[in-house]
Amino acid sequence: MRNHRKTYSGLVFVLMLAAAVGAKAQTYYGSLRGLVTDKQGATFSQATVTLTNEATHIKRSAETNGAGEYVFTALDPSTYSLAVEATGFKKYEAKGIIIATQQSVTLDVALTLGEMSQIVEVTAASPLIDNSTASNGLVIDSQKLENLPNAGRNPFFFSKLDNNVTQVGDPRFVRFQDQSGSSTISLAGGPISGNNYEIDNIPITDFSNRAVIIPSIEAVNEVKVQQNSYDAEMGRTGGGVFNTTLKSGSNALHGVLQGETRQTNWGANLFFNNHGTTPIPRGAAEFYSYVGAIGGPILIPHVYDGRNKTFFWITEEGYRQRSPLTASNSFVVPTALERAGDFSQSLTVNPSTKALVPLNIYDPATTFTAAGSRQQFSVANGNVGLHNGIPTDNVIPKARLNPVGVALASAYPVGAPGLAYGTNNFTGGDTLGDRADDPQGHNSLRAKNVVASPSGATIQISSTSNSALIPVVAVPDGPAMPENWLTLKPVRLVSR
Repeated sequence: MRNHRKTYSGLVFVLMLAAAVGAKAQTYYGSLRGLVTDKQGATFSQATVTLTNEATHIKRSAETNGAGEYVFTALDPSTYSLAVEATGFKKYEAKGIIIATQQSVTLDVALTLGEMSQIVEVTAASPLIDNSTASNGLVIDSQKLENLPNAGRNPFFFSKLDNNVTQVGDPRFVRFQDQSGSSTISLAGGPISGNNYEIDNIPITDFSNRAVIIPSIEAVNEVKVQQNSYDAEMGRTGGGVFNTTLKSGSNALHGVLQGETRQTNWGANLFFNNHGTTPIPRGAAEFYSYVGAIGGPILIPHVYDGRNKTFFWITEEGYRQRSPLTASNSFVVPTALERAGDFSQSLTVNPSTKALVPLNIYDPATTFTAAGSRQQFSVANGNVGLHNGIPTDNVIPKARLNPVGVALASAYPVGAPGLAYGTNNFTGGDTLGDRADDPQGHNSLRAKNVVASPSGATIQISSTSNSALIPVVAVPDGPAMPENWLTLKPVRLVSR
């Protein structure tokens, strides 16, 4: 008995801790409420109201209170069906009720006299004005995410669908590992890079107001862009809020497999590359992108049937890219003669006349003269090498050349002669190899487990881990708890 008491005490503590954490967090949940009446407007108390998630078939039930009101809170963004039953009246069913991210929907029900075996079926329509909450904004649902084009496959950049959003920055760097470029967005005139980002109630904004995790489009269920008027819980931002929810699977098995590529020779060369006498080849522009996702119920044949109870969704995305390196393509490198220790043709600028004059080099093995300099490599000092077979000033003798230094100098490209020493004398290009993979980051495994107790009560515990999933714990008896998620926290692995 004592062991049981300790177990339940510990479990109660865990539940209190989970509830405390959930109470402080921002939320993406929606709600549904309404009033049940008859045709004359009289309210019903203790009418049975059942809400069913059409994707997972998970049901929640409630009874109307003395004023005929019902309410369902902590609803995941999805499409629902509502059924209302009362003795002496026809059963009411409404289908296609869409609950978006942080949306509160009001649906009043008027029952009709008749047998309960008779059903009045209604197809629900979204209200034109949501007067149930102060939280508003643009909801980018899964249909838009899947069907509209998107540079960089970045779900946050769908915010441009709102005309009150301004995106700035380099449009090339908005991929899922470009945290800085992806965060240069102004919402409703707010500061650029001054927004808050959340994924499944978890803030992912760093000290620079960047989204440190950018989920794959295939992993996202909805993104709600909230500006100006939003609930106090969405604070900590001088701009707006990106409230993101991830997919979690359903009773049907769904999957995505997609790949795309772009090759250098598929595009025309630049005008200025072809303008000269000798055309310059176009820089490399190769791109390979892939994404795969799958989700559904967890099924283990002859062991476990997770339909209506346990679901998963896994996403993997990555790319390989090669592009011209153009950030800085002018350099100072040794000329062909300088690589061999011959500085007889090297020039410098006279500070008085600004004219180009020969560059003098000095022997580091000598001592300083009265004039304050070491001995010059010169014919007069007898310490010079040969230029075209003739002893010449400012040529280092071959015997004095360090072979390691010569090998290092030979690794540089050859610079153009005739320019002042220290002036950029080489213009070249290179190819930037660029790749990103997210074996865990966008591979978001989210399991939702509803465990039924003998009394019919259900409970879920939410936790986050970098390495493992924490099992869901069932309580023998107790009230129903709001739905929470068991989430594998995304971790990014990026290499270049």
